[in-house]
Amino acid sequence: MIVALYVDDMNPIGNLKELEKTVSHLKSELDLKLEHCVDGILVNQSNCTMKVLRHFNEDRAKPSSTPMVIHTLDAA
Repeated sequence: MIVALYVDDMNPIGNLKELEKTVSHLKSELDLKLEHCVDGILVNQSNCTMKVLRHFNEDRAKPSSTPMVIHTLDAA
């Protein structure tokens, strides 16, 4: 079994038995959610993300398209 990781991407490579065993282990350790899509399998950790947001009382925060306020300086 080979698992290639790069930042937030994971590419598991192996036979079906190895993949099932690895995915099962990762699900038990990392609270992963798997979705079967036309292009393959989507793995996400939305449950973990929501736990962290609730812990810091940010689960009801208003989403923003820009992660921070941007101030511009007027040219004089």
